[in-house]
Amino acid sequence: MKSIMLLLALLSASLISTGAAAHQVSYDVALSGANEAPANNSPGFGSGTITFDLDLITMRVAFFSAV
Repeated sequence: MKSIMLLLALLSASLISTGAAAHQVSYDVALSGANEAPANNSPGFGSGTITFDLDLITMRVAFFSAV
């Protein structure tokens, strides 16, 4: 009986300690004047990443090489 209780305690502890999976969606974006609406002749360019966290309902935007 003690071994069954110990086994149940270990199983419940392992289930409680597992981490939650994040529900994130990421998009890579290219930044240029031609991608604007309406398109323009801007010489600027760059790239970025947009990440939506569906659990926290947040959005993270990061720009790289924006000239």
